[in-house]
Amino acid sequence: MCQDPNAGARRAAKYRNAATLYKWNNEKANYHNKETRYLKGGNIATIGHSRAISDATENAFRLAGQGRQQKAAIYKQWATGQRVDEGGGSRTAGRNQYLQLLDKHASIEYSIDEAWGLGMQKAQLGADRQLRNAWNKLDTALGIPKSPPMLEQIPRVDKMGQLIDGIQKGIKIASVAAAPFTGGASLGIGGIGKAGGQWNPFSKLGLQGKSNPSFDFSSLTSGATAFLPKGD
Repeated sequence: MCQDPNAGARRAAKYRNAATLYKWNNEKANYHNKETRYLKGGNIATIGHSRAISDATENAFRLAGQGRQQKAAIYKQWATGQRVDEGGGSRTAGRNQYLQLLDKHASIEYSIDEAWGLGMQKAQLGADRQLRNAWNKLDTALGIPKSPPMLEQIPRVDKMGQLIDGIQKGIKIASVAAAPFTGGASLGIGGIGKAGGQWNPFSKLGLQGKSNPSFDFSSLTSGATAFLPKGD
């Protein structure tokens, strides 16, 4: 079989492509692990955000309940301090106590409104920022997946090279086969004769002394006439 000149280059290209694909598969596995950590981290950040909002809501309910208890206490205190007007008293009697009651009532209502309004907004904004920062860190850790590698092109079978190699081998075989008839000239060494043990088939035909003789048809004719009948 004729040898392909590109066989070695083709095998080397296949080995390099196999190494490239092995590295690429390792990188894909590592990126898959990053994606898993990204999803887990996102779930944790989302749960943390939900808990922060829940804690703020619970705190607002607690402050509102405490405010209502305080309102009930100050109204009881104010009511127990009231006296029955039996006539002849001042028209402004008890007005200062009532004004103090209104001030305390307004302060408690402001605390409740602040807990549900500004307090909840601050809690919501803080939880959103915390969630956004967590996702930014996760995005940075995940990064961008790498593009698939460009594999090296494998050389094709060099049919012309195989043809030339076959021709060269044929010429070499023909040169070796013709060496006994050419005295080694076909092999480029020369000087091979009877002293070297060369077999000369032309010696059987009476053509000695030549390693590459030209046929002498007169010798063949004289040998052939020996078998003809002699005349009278």
